[in-house]
Amino acid sequence: MKKKLLCIAVSTIILLSLALTGCGKSSSSGGGDKVDATADNPITLKLAGQFPQDNPASIAAENIKTYVEEKSEGRLLIDTYPANQLGDATLVMEGIMDGSVDMGLLYNSSSYDPMIEINSLPYLTTNMDEVRKVYSEGSNYYDIYTGLFDKLNIKVLGIHVDGLIGVHSMKEPVDYKNFDVNKQTLIRIPAADVYNITSADMGYPTVTIAFSDLYTSLQTGVCEGGIGQTVIGTYTSFRDIAKYYIPYRAFVECLDYMINKDTWEALPDDLQEILQEAINIEVNKQFDNVVSLEEEYTKKLEEAGVQILPITDDERKEMSEYIRTNTWPKLYDKFGEETLNKILEDIQ
Repeated sequence: MKKKLLCIAVSTIILLSLALTGCGKSSSSGGGDKVDATADNPITLKLAGQFPQDNPASIAAENIKTYVEEKSEGRLLIDTYPANQLGDATLVMEGIMDGSVDMGLLYNSSSYDPMIEINSLPYLTTNMDEVRKVYSEGSNYYDIYTGLFDKLNIKVLGIHVDGLIGVHSMKEPVDYKNFDVNKQTLIRIPAADVYNITSADMGYPTVTIAFSDLYTSLQTGVCEGGIGQTVIGTYTSFRDIAKYYIPYRAFVECLDYMINKDTWEALPDDLQEILQEAINIEVNKQFDNVVSLEEEYTKKLEEAGVQILPITDDERKEMSEYIRTNTWPKLYDKFGEETLNKILEDIQ
């Protein structure tokens, strides 16, 4: 009788083990071994995003979903979760690190490595040709940046350049073109030293607020504006509350296509190629379309009643020189002068 019970117990364990192994084929795998995928038993990946569904980044995620599912003939499926549905960027990044979230398209903070803030170097680029050089695979910046994530069990598959960042506000800042003047407008910054140092050098008092709380903070007067959004992001998230937008183009808004490294390594080689292809298409499309998108969304902002405070290219060049002279030396201790000079080689 004991032998019979033992056999039943062993059989049950084996069946459970097989069932659990089977589950790994229809979801991400954390072990790094290649998994099988068929249309009847596909791999499904969760892709988390930050922005509303009508934002170009969220649209790009949907395009990737469509491309991958068609090209793989249903063997690889992607479930998209825009608008922080799976949590804010810090929480999602943690999920990607431990594998509880497969993929993300996010602006990443420096919560797990202060060097990640090189994604917010002020006035690093002055035109779209330089933007493409710096944020494309093969640049010094790309190699340094993706290496940081490699240590966190994350593979970066591409960088989505959402646009160039300005300030949106509830009131007109004082003498907004002159960085030597206190703007007397309290603006929200993300939790990043680079934003804190740069905004202060631009003449803005600041307060650190999570992006998910920014809208309510503007409504309740906790802050009077924000830096960290492009004209596109301002339109999709703040067009009904912002009164002014100032196109400083002080930072490049970079969102990273990321995937858990174990999940990536578990994908069959052909599915890796399909996923990378889909992301490359959207990355390059965005590079090509950033200028026209900014023009389109600037017009949309104006139509929504937001006043654009103009800045000429010459004025912006003066601002860039001011920040390079006054702000960059303050960043040497954080990033290392050698690292910053290596990144600058990309545009020289």
